[in-house]
Amino acid sequence: MTFKRLRETETDSNRVKKINEIVDALNSSTSETLAEHEAAADPHPQYLLQTEGETIANAAVAAHNAVGDPHPQYLTPAEGNAAYDALGAAASAVSTHEGLTDPHPGYLTPAEGNAAYDALGAASTAVADHVAAADPHTQYAKKIDYGQRAVSLNATAIAMTAAVDSTLATNTDYVQVTGIYTAVPDGVNSGITQQTNSFTIARSGFYRIEFWASARAGANNTQIGFKFAVNGVIGLVRRPKIFMRNSNETHTGAAFGYAHFNAGDVLTLHIASTNTTDITIEDAVFGAHSMNID
Repeated sequence: MTFKRLRETETDSNRVKKINEIVDALNSSTSETLAEHEAAADPHPQYLLQTEGETIANAAVAAHNAVGDPHPQYLTPAEGNAAYDALGAAASAVSTHEGLTDPHPGYLTPAEGNAAYDALGAASTAVADHVAAADPHTQYAKKIDYGQRAVSLNATAIAMTAAVDSTLATNTDYVQVTGIYTAVPDGVNSGITQQTNSFTIARSGFYRIEFWASARAGANNTQIGFKFAVNGVIGLVRRPKIFMRNSNETHTGAAFGYAHFNAGDVLTLHIASTNTTDITIEDAVFGAHSMNID
C-alpha cells in the first residue's frame, strides 16, 4: 500500500497509524540488515582491511628494498665515487696545476717563444735589408756588368805631337781621345754607364778591358800607341801599338787585359804618336765587362 493510496482511502487517524506501522517495519528491517552487515567478517570485500593493506604495503616495500638498485635514475655511493672526484679534489688539482713552472708543456712560455722565433717585424726588416744589399746571394754568380764607348765611320783627325819617348811607354806622352765617339747612348750596356768621352764602372770587381781600332796617319812610318786611364790617371806601362808605314793607309790593332776597378771609377782612352801628324781613328771599341770576381 502506497502513501497515496492511504491518503485516498483512510481517515487521518488511520493514515497516521498505517504510516507508523510502515515506518516501524522499515526500521526493524533496516536494523536487522545493518546488524547482519556489521556482523559480516568482510562486509566490504572491494576494500582492503587494515591488516590486508599493511600486508600488501610491507610486501611492496620489502620487494623494493630487495632490488639491487631500486632507483637507477640516482647514483649509488659506489657509482658516485666512480663518476666524481672527492669533495675539494678539483680545487686541489687546479691549485697544483697553477703552481707548476710549466703546466702546459705543449705550449711555449714567453722565454721559449723568444728563443724559437724572431720578434714581431724582424722578418720584414731582414727581408728589406736582404733586398737592399748589394750582393745578397754571394753563393750565386753576379750579373755581368758591361759597357763601351765606340767610334764609327769617323773622319775627324786628332792633331798629335811626337812623343818624347819613341817607344811610346811613357804615360806623359799620351793625350785623351775626345770628340770622336758616337752619341750617347750607344751600343749594348748593362750596369756600366756612358758619358760623352768615357764610361763609369757601377760595381767593384775585376773586369776584362777590350779594345780595337782602325786608324790612319798623315805621315809615313808612324806608330801609335793606346792606353786607358782610371779617373784621369794612366797606371799601365803596356800599350797596344799600330805601325803605319805609308800615310793614309788604314791599319787595325787590338788588345785586351784584366784590371780591378771600384764602383764609380771613370775610364778613358788615351793615344800617343811617334810623329807629329794627324791621326784619324775611323772605327774603334773601348769597353769592359765584369768577371764576377771581387
